[in-house]
Amino acid sequence: MAIFHMAAYWLSSPVPGVAISLSASALPLYAFYSVVRISIAYLLSLIFAVAYGYLAAYNPRVEAGMIAVLDILQSIPRAQFSCPASCWP
Repeated sequence: MAIFHMAAYWLSSPVPGVAISLSASALPLYAFYSVVRISIAYLLSLIFAVAYGYLAAYNPRVEAGMIAVLDILQSIPRAQFSCPASCWP
């Protein structure tokens, strides 16, 4: 039930000012939000890594290019964030 509440909140229109509760009773909910965000990021990363690895392993023609792109993105930390950000529509 908390997942549906959180999904409805995230998919709703932006809220101009979010009130952050400083009470100790709100801490478990905020911790839950953090765990869900971390889990989603981990799953997306895992899906990307498995798909990228599978494609590189079973398609020799694109393997060299994919490895080169990974080497470049790993050697330039800023490129890891700016490349997807500049390609985002």
